[in-house]
Amino acid sequence: MIGWQIFRHSLSMVLRNFGRALHIYAVPWLIAVAAVFLVVLAAGLPFDMLGGGVAEPVDASTAKLVLVFFAMFVIIVLTSLWIAVAWHRYVLLEETPQGVMPPIHQDRIAAYFGRGLLLFLAFLIPGAILAFLIATLVQISVGSAIFFGAILGFALAVLFYRLSVILPAAALGKKMSFSDALETTKGATGPIVVAGICFLILQIVTNFAASLLAFIPLVGFLASILTAMFLTMVGISILTTLYGVYVEKRELS
Repeated sequence: MIGWQIFRHSLSMVLRNFGRALHIYAVPWLIAVAAVFLVVLAAGLPFDMLGGGVAEPVDASTAKLVLVFFAMFVIIVLTSLWIAVAWHRYVLLEETPQGVMPPIHQDRIAAYFGRGLLLFLAFLIPGAILAFLIATLVQISVGSAIFFGAILGFALAVLFYRLSVILPAAALGKKMSFSDALETTKGATGPIVVAGICFLILQIVTNFAASLLAFIPLVGFLASILTAMFLTMVGISILTTLYGVYVEKRELS
């Protein structure tokens, strides 16, 4: 089945190149963590707030807190874009990072952000409508709400993956519209469903395994970080594989 092959290839891509995946993921996040600490330090806020709360009330204006959290959000988004672009280019262009940091392609990161924003806006209204329908159905029948919500949510997820090939295209500097994406991914619905289910199962199993180690102080912390890194890179690899198969017409090994 093509869907299983897409998932297996994406998983194998990360496992075969785990050292490189760790390099592309870890270095940007280490820089991001340092940047976040600098922002919090410059704002004169307690570092405890990064852990989800502080023991004492924070003596800071609402405006300052908003600016700090906005800066943290920007850092997280830019770091995620940096990682995604670097990995797409490593796999599809064989662009191997030279030196400590993965290459920073500002124009490609900006393009990736722009197309990601378009995807978000395109699904904003359908997502809101879906949430409204589910909320309405819950008042009538919880079972019906779950059933129809799952079907419609799954349909939106498949459509998202079909359109998402515009993201690797942006990383490579290729122009691709939504209509181009739908045209090139004709016949991909079934494979996307299978690959998506396999990825969901992987997330459940991996997170469960990591949770078993959560009570061991250092080991649990490292397991949670490695799990997040691993699942993130597999998710990006699925987009990469979809682009390679349906846009570049590559054969799956």
